[in-house]
This record gives sequence, structure tokens and C-alpha cells, in this order.
Amino acid sequence: MFLTFMAAASLARRWSIHSLPAILVFPAFILALPSVPLPGDTSFPALHIALLLQLIILHLPNSPSLPVAINPKNAIPLSTLILRGATCVFMPVALFFLPAILLASFLVSASLTDTLLLVLPKHLEVPIDTRISFFALFVTVVILQLGAFGMTFAMFPSLASGASTSEWDRYSREVGLHARRTFVEALVRYEHYYFPMPFNILQLLIRVPCVGLSWFGYPVAPYLRSTERALWRISVGLIGAVISSFWLWGLV
Repeated sequence: MFLTFMAAASLARRWSIHSLPAILVFPAFILALPSVPLPGDTSFPALHIALLLQLIILHLPNSPSLPVAINPKNAIPLSTLILRGATCVFMPVALFFLPAILLASFLVSASLTDTLLLVLPKHLEVPIDTRISFFALFVTVVILQLGAFGMTFAMFPSLASGASTSEWDRYSREVGLHARRTFVEALVRYEHYYFPMPFNILQLLIRVPCVGLSWFGYPVAPYLRSTERALWRISVGLIGAVISSFWLWGLV
């Protein structure tokens, strides 16, 4: 119930890359009702994929994530560098060699069977020379791809020297600017009277009736902000005050 509710709360706000696990988790539990996803069910692997995605997304520089919550000056630039390396280096090189990798893998797999490509007569076995050639082709393509990775990473902007005066620029000035921008976006996102998950469901319960009343000509927009402010104070604000009191006393 908790996973389903949190997934629904995530889908109730503006979708982003952080919504990908919820897109898998929510229908997996809904389609399995009145039971839960069990091993062997179609929806059970979706939960594993969602878990892997969630672990990866938690390391992205975009909030909410671990780099934003834990030592932003050090964690966000490193996360930004890794993300830019993956998008600017790893993905282009992998896609460039993808056709050759697929073809070489298929040829090696087919040569290890009794017949080649299932088109030769069954009594005609694949020659050992053909198997060796296809295996050599596969190894060559893998070596070329690894070499391309190495050369491309070497051409990637090198790490900034220790002469940098800011911790944000330790991985080059460009990466530091992107990291700063990401951190500012996180600060702007958590503005006053922000409803985090799953409290955004409470905000939705107020906004939906107000929108409906507005369609019928009732001017409820001036009261919407004040109502949300009061709701925030008795829900998110109250919990935040309790946690802050423990933090002030050094208990957390």
C-alpha cells in the first residue's frame, strides 16, 4: 500500500526523469489487485527494473537526489561530470558501434550452433575456421569500442587543476557552471509552502475542486493560495517544525 501510494503521489506531480520508477511501480501493483506482484507474474520484473532505475536516479545531480542533499559543493560537480561523460562520450560511442556489436554477437552465436544461420543443410557443420573468424571479429569489434572509449574520454575536458579557487570548479569551469545551475534549480524548487511527496496529494485534493468551481464561474482563485498556505502549516510545516526542534537540540 505504501509503494502504491507513493507511486501515485509521484505521478500526481509534473513528470520528470524521477517519475520513471513510479510509472513502472504503480501499474504493476494496480494490475495485480487484489493480490500483489509475485515471481512469475508479468509485472514482477517491472519492480526490479524500477528499483534499478531508482538507484541510478538517486545519483543524478537533479533534485531530489543524494548529491543535492549531501555536500552539494563536492557531490553535484562530480555527479554532473559523470552525467556529461555518459551523455557526451559513452552513449555516442556505444550507439556508433551498436550495429557492429549486434552483427558480431549474432555471428558468433550462430557459429556455435550445429548449423550456420539455420540456412545450411543440417548435415553440414560450421567449419572451425568460420567459428574462429567470427570470434576474432567479435573480439576485434569489442577492442575497437574499448579503444574508442579510451580515446574519447582522453579528449573529454580534463579535470581542473588544483589551482581552482572554488570547489564547484574542481572538474573544469564548464562542469562547475552546470553544477551551480542544478543547485540553484533545486533551491528554487523548494520555495515557500512546497508540498513534497506524498503531501502533494493533499494539495491536489484542494486544487481539483477549486479548478472545478472556477469552471462554473465561482471566483475561488484568490482563496486558493491562502487555503494551501494553511494546509501546508498544519501538515508539512508542523512536521518540519518537529524535525527542526530535534535538529536544534542536536538529536539528529
